[in-house]
Amino acid sequence: MSKQYQNEVSRIHADPQFKEQLKQQMAQHETMRIFPIRKAFAAFIACLLLLVTSIYAYQHSSHSPLAVLSIVSNDEQVLSGIGNSFSLGNDDSLFKHQTSDRLKDLDALPVFANPYAQDSLYLSTEPDQALIPILETMAASFHMQDYQIEHFDETADPSMINANVYLQNKDGKLILYSKTCASFILDEDISIDLSGNTREEVIKKTQQFLARYDWISIQDPLIDVLLISQPENKNCWQICISENKADAAETLIQQQLHGYTLSLAADGTLDAITYQTVDTSHSLGNYPLKTKQEALDALLEGDYYPTYQSAVDDNVISDHYEIVYGQMATNAYYLPYYKFYVLMTIHDVSFYMPYYVIAVQDVYLDKETA
Repeated sequence: MSKQYQNEVSRIHADPQFKEQLKQQMAQHETMRIFPIRKAFAAFIACLLLLVTSIYAYQHSSHSPLAVLSIVSNDEQVLSGIGNSFSLGNDDSLFKHQTSDRLKDLDALPVFANPYAQDSLYLSTEPDQALIPILETMAASFHMQDYQIEHFDETADPSMINANVYLQNKDGKLILYSKTCASFILDEDISIDLSGNTREEVIKKTQQFLARYDWISIQDPLIDVLLISQPENKNCWQICISENKADAAETLIQQQLHGYTLSLAADGTLDAITYQTVDTSHSLGNYPLKTKQEALDALLEGDYYPTYQSAVDDNVISDHYEIVYGQMATNAYYLPYYKFYVLMTIHDVSFYMPYYVIAVQDVYLDKETA
C-alpha cells in the first residue's frame, strides 16, 4: 500500500477498528490493480517468446529446407557457361574490376532452376513460329527497328549459328544462341573503337558509346571491363553492361544473368553485342556460400574446373577473385562459382589461368562427373 493511501487514512477521524478495515480494503484494491498489469505484461512476454520460437522452428524445420543439388557436369559444360580458359598474362592487377570489392560481404546467393535444361540445345530443329517470338522479344531489348525476317543458308554450320532464322536491319543481324541469349552482330561497315591499354580507357570509350547509340538503354548502367586474353602482350577486353543495384547480390545477378556483353574484334572495334536474360523466376532459395578460404582449400585439394589443369600451390594464387554464375543452357541449375587466378609457368614463361570452384557449400551438393 502506498504512502498516499496511508496519509489519507491517517487524516480520517474514526474509531481504530474502522480505520483498520479501510486500510485493508485499500490495500486489497491496490493489489487487484497491480496484478492485471503484471499478468498482461507476462502474457505479452509469453506471446513474444512463442512468436520467436515459432519463427526459429519454421526456419529450421522441414517446412523450408534447401534442396541438395545434383551436380552432373564436365569441363565442357562448365567452361562454356561461366568464362574463359585463356592465358591472361602475368599482371594480376588487371584482374581487379568493378564488382570485385562488392562481393566480400556475400554469405549466400540464390540458385535458380533452369526450365530449359531438358530442351534441345540446337534451335535449328525448331520451327520458325517457335523462334520468331523469342527473336522479336530480344529485338526489343536492343531497340532494333525496321528489321526483316531472314534465313541462313541451309548448308551453314548449325553449331555456329544454332537457329536458321534471324532478324536483319541496316545495322546488323540478330541471331539466337539459345532461348535466353541472343547476339546482335554488327555489319562490317560499322566501326566503333572500344580499344584501350587500360580498363579506364575502355570504360571511358564505352560511356561515349552508350551516349551515342541506343542499342543499350539502362538508366544506371554498371560498366565492368574484364581481361579475357592477352595474346602477344596485347590486352583483349570483354565489356559487361548491366543495371547497377544498391544490393551487391542483385547487382551480381543482373550482371551475370540479365546483362549485355560487348565482344571486341582483334583491333578493339565492337564486333557484337550479346544479351543474356536468364529466367530467374524459379529460385530454389538462397544457398550459403563457401568462404573465400573454404573455396581456396577446395582449389588446393583439386576440386576445381577445368579438371585437366595442373594442381595448384597456394603461393601462386592471386589475391583477386570474383564470383560468376554458370549459364550453360543444358545445366539443371544456374550456380555461382568462385573464379580464381593461378600463376602458371611453362618453359620459363609465366601467365595466369582462371580456375573455377563451385561457391555453394558442399553440404548442399551431390557432385557427379559426367
